[in-house]
Amino acid sequence: MKICSKCGNEKPLSEYYKKYDTKDGLKNHCKTCSKIQNKQQYLKNRENRLEKQCQYYLKNSEHVKEYGKNWRKRNREYCKEYDLHRHYNLTKIEFEKILIDQNFKCAICNEILVPGKQTHIDHCHNSMKVRGILCHRCNTGIGLFKESIYNLKEAIKYIEKHEKN
Repeated sequence: MKICSKCGNEKPLSEYYKKYDTKDGLKNHCKTCSKIQNKQQYLKNRENRLEKQCQYYLKNSEHVKEYGKNWRKRNREYCKEYDLHRHYNLTKIEFEKILIDQNFKCAICNEILVPGKQTHIDHCHNSMKVRGILCHRCNTGIGLFKESIYNLKEAIKYIEKHEKN
């Protein structure tokens, strides 16, 4: 146990960040107080930091882009999971559950889906609600018809009319 020099509360040692140039190898203030202090420092110097970051990027844009591209290559699984969550608010487990519920088949044409290859998460572009997982062709078809029930019905009528001939 150790007493925080900022808030004065006694806390377990696990509540302190490491600092190697002190007697006990820990900072004098707890993690909570450190986070508050760091946030205040960031807000105080925010404009200056953003300006420096912008200048660095302008001078080193090619290096920054190349680094980001290589990082994504090295961390593919993390990036896939992050993108799933960011775009569709899905976890990897939820995505796999949808695939299992669909018997690893496209929700429209029942073509067998290979996870990661030509699979698309179908979602309503207004509500962002996930509807299912589709093959490339079905996903493209829905997109080309602008997700319009009217357009799809008209396409069905058109095909039926010309099948009779």
